[in-house]
Amino acid sequence: MIEENLTGEELTEEKLTPNQTLNLTSEELVRLAKIGKINVSHISNAIKYILDIANSKGGLTKEELIKEIHSFIDKIECRK
Repeated sequence: MIEENLTGEELTEEKLTPNQTLNLTSEELVRLAKIGKINVSHISNAIKYILDIANSKGGLTKEELIKEIHSFIDKIECRK
């Protein structure tokens, strides 16, 4: 299954490497901080959260990664 994320990039079912996961997570979180969706102070916690999930599942696809990032954001918004 191939879909597109918010930036129009194709999403595939292929698992990301740990470095890809870290890079894509960081890029997406910085983008979200720039548009005011999250506070910069949440970035390090979000990265740790996402990497822990990726490690526990043996890796994530891009689609799963985006879902986990948005799940983290939802948890932050519930605390406000």
